[in-house]
Amino acid sequence: MSRSPLSRISGVRTTDLTVEEVESLAEKGGWTCWVIDGSDVEDKQGFLDACEQTFDLPDWFGRNWDALEECLADLEWLPAKGYIVLITDAQGVIPDDDEEDD
Repeated sequence: MSRSPLSRISGVRTTDLTVEEVESLAEKGGWTCWVIDGSDVEDKQGFLDACEQTFDLPDWFGRNWDALEECLADLEWLPAKGYIVLITDAQGVIPDDDEEDD
């Protein structure tokens, strides 16, 4: 039995696959795939806004890093074999060296 290419993925990665190819592989493997369009993200709040919308986070989401981690660390409400967060046009998501990690 051949393993899915997704089974070798863990952590942060770049890929040459198209969004459609990643979504197709995820669907075939029973994974949940979220796509965040980074082209509209200019700062931390923009990223958190995109996450809130993309992940359909609960009303109690606190719009900060700790709250995002808390929401994504417990995905019991969305059972899947694995999870993929694909960020396209990520230049707005990746902080400049002089930006603080708050």
